[in-house]
Amino acid sequence: MLMGTTTIDYLLTRFYTGSCLRNHGLRVIYHLLATKRLKFNLFLEINDLTEVWVDYE
Repeated sequence: MLMGTTTIDYLLTRFYTGSCLRNHGLRVIYHLLATKRLKFNLFLEINDLTEVWVDYE
């Protein structure tokens, strides 16, 4: 299983441009974090600069 890291801010700027879409994108990312499709360090605060691990499987 290969995994790569990126930040929440990078995902938002890459896939969701504009303030309306950015809010929707944030909800999508939180859903992916909750369902463990994206992984993150539970001991760190979640914000735009939080690193998430993306599964390339």
